[in-house]
Amino acid sequence: MWGWAIIVAGTIGCVAMLVSYATRPVPTVEAAPLTPPKEATSLTIAFLGDSYTAGTERIPKADLYPAQTLTEELACATASLHGEGGTGYTNPGDGRGVFATRVTDVVADKPHVVIVQGSINDGDPAATRRAAGSLLTQLRSELPQATIVALGPIDTPRLGAGGVQPVSAAIESAARSVGVTFISPIGWLSPQDYLADRTHPTPQGHAILGAQLRTQLARLGVDCD
Repeated sequence: MWGWAIIVAGTIGCVAMLVSYATRPVPTVEAAPLTPPKEATSLTIAFLGDSYTAGTERIPKADLYPAQTLTEELACATASLHGEGGTGYTNPGDGRGVFATRVTDVVADKPHVVIVQGSINDGDPAATRRAAGSLLTQLRSELPQATIVALGPIDTPRLGAGGVQPVSAAIESAARSVGVTFISPIGWLSPQDYLADRTHPTPQGHAILGAQLRTQLARLGVDCD
């Protein structure tokens, strides 16, 4: 009799324990908020220049230095091209207009970065300095948040470093006077990086220009992060 009583009591105790565990509130664990993946920043980079920016029939636009600049760490960027062959700060070419005539179009694109390239088409250092100073001042005024870079003329085999240095120095002086970064591409290319005209780069030459410029822009903090 006592044995049955003990068994019954033990069974009741186990059932009570199970009921106690079953009814005990289950602790809740709050999930950490999901962090959305970081999206690459979209950049618009405007290129204002001469035939190096516009291209020629012999060089596809995909091979020009602007397209070659916007690769690797700048692959997120979009280029807006404002180039006309034969033009410069002071040289209107064959009626296509000096660089300043395209500033309104550049500003309309609302770029984050502006590259003003050239130009080997400019010849008078004093006139080039005045024109460059005016153009760069306008860009700085109308695009106060943009990074503006003056990329000077390059030493082509036809002109050599001596042939472009006076104009390059004039553009550098104008850029510094308005707080714009000046980059000189003198020495970036070798004679074999040019076409037979000894003036325009080959696709390989444009690739080198793009890689060099991309490195310089990275030093200015221009990237897709």
